[in-house]
This record gives sequence, structure tokens and C-alpha cells, in this order.
Amino acid sequence: MTETVISVDEQVSFRQMLAFMLEHDGRYEVVAEVSSGIDALRLCRQLKPHFLILDLALSELSGAEVLRTMRNEFPAPRSIVYTAVTSGHLLQTALQERPHGFVHKKDSLATFQEALRPVEAGCSHVTAYTTSILDEPRAPQSGASSLTPRKRAIVEMITEGYSNKEMGARLSIAPKTVEYHRVRLMEKIGSRDVAGVIRYAYVNDMISVPGREESCIGSLRPLVELSQSPW
Repeated sequence: MTETVISVDEQVSFRQMLAFMLEHDGRYEVVAEVSSGIDALRLCRQLKPHFLILDLALSELSGAEVLRTMRNEFPAPRSIVYTAVTSGHLLQTALQERPHGFVHKKDSLATFQEALRPVEAGCSHVTAYTTSILDEPRAPQSGASSLTPRKRAIVEMITEGYSNKEMGARLSIAPKTVEYHRVRLMEKIGSRDVAGVIRYAYVNDMISVPGREESCIGSLRPLVELSQSPW
């Protein structure tokens, strides 16, 4: 009996290479290849694969967000992160979502194939190269520097008064996806309303206020008053 696989990566050539390698093994069948995190969730629910192999850098939803969502669903596929990300912070964030396997793209293909065995048997496996990145000392992140580029863009557009539909058009994603990111953003920065997002942006120098004198805060009041309506 073959094990069904969904492969999620933004690089078409990488997905094709991975599919060729897995199907050549004879024990696996790649039933879908996608580049989007949202498509990955949709197809996992529809096809119920045995394995989900995904990168962390995905459009619409990150690999970590896909893992977080799938972890709460039953039955969930056994997940293997296969990524080129070298940020220890991002790798640690993904590990917190408890994937079953973690392989770096700087590992050899043989190392990836070796990781499949323990994951298939119900165990967890993190390659030595990934562990070496996690063991590197790194400065703690705080404030705006801890936000992803997409979340920073959403913060900036919120302060400029964009609607979900307008943000979606600028980011080339659906309004519902924008709403998802807004909720996650609000949780991350500890804000309950748009005024809180604006205050966060001000404190973290994401809003340009000439001189940043106390008197300049008054220029933010119209925005704060306008933002009292719920998200």
C-alpha cells in the first residue's frame, strides 16, 4: 500500500523534483502539489493524505500557520517541514507547532529520505543541520522587528485606513485571508482594536511623525477616533 503525499512549496521545480524522488521510491504517491498555504489546508481536508511535506515560506499562510491549523484537526497528516529558512527564530516558531519531521534544504536528498522512515513509523526526526541552526546564539526579537513583512504591511495599511478588501487587493489575497492575518496580528501585539494597532505602530516607529514631539500626538487623534469601530 502506497502512502499518499501532498507537497507544498512555492518553487515548481522543487515540487517536481520531490515528486519524482518520492514516486521513484515506490512507497509514496504524490496526490497534489501546491504553492499556497490555504490550498494546502483545503486539499488536506479533501484528500486526507498520509504525509504533508511543506516549506515555511508560503503565500497567504506560512508553513507554521498551516501546521498550527492542521494540528487541531483529526485525522491530520504526518507533517515534514522541508525548508531553506535559516532564521533560528522562524525555525523555532515552526518547531513549536510540533511537525513530525524537520529537514533543511541544505541537507542531502539521502538525509531527507532517511527522515521519512522514523516519521512514517510514528516517531519525530530533526536533522543535524537544522539542529545546528537552532543552537546558534541569537538576539531576542521584540517590537516591530518580530513581525513578518506581511504583518508589517498590514499594520501600515491599518494606520492608513485601508479596508480588508483594499488590503487584499494590494497584497493579492482574499479579504477573508486579510481578516485572518489581522486577528493573528492583534493577538501577537496584544491589541484589541484598531486604535491599539495605531498606538503600537507609533511606539515602534512605524508611523512617521515629524520630530515625535508630544504635541505631534494630536495628529494621530483623528485616526484613533476613526478606528473605534470594530474590526
